[in-house]
Amino acid sequence: MIRTFARCPACGHAIRVRTFSPDRVTLARERGERFPLTCPACGTRSEVHVNDVRATPNHFITYIITGVAAVLTVIVLFSVWNIYVLILLGGVLSLPAMVRHAINRAAETFNGYAL
Repeated sequence: MIRTFARCPACGHAIRVRTFSPDRVTLARERGERFPLTCPACGTRSEVHVNDVRATPNHFITYIITGVAAVLTVIVLFSVWNIYVLILLGGVLSLPAMVRHAINRAAETFNGYAL
């Protein structure tokens, strides 16, 4: 998942843009090329262009998957050792890195394309 936000023109506070859009084109279809946002810090209501919206990676899911992988690793280490368990352990330990890479890639894709 990625976090999308825009900066308030009055105070510079980051305003969260709640959307599941993977890119700016989908965001423009969803909300229009310009859409209103209200700053929670200063209360200023302004129109934001979709090119002013930025994305950052949200690694909360990665932390959850890493915790589950750690628990599974401890369970596997105290269980029977065989080749199938070691193959499964390798897959479980590589899962957090793959998820983190996918989330970073999604943020780069969102920020890389402008209308």
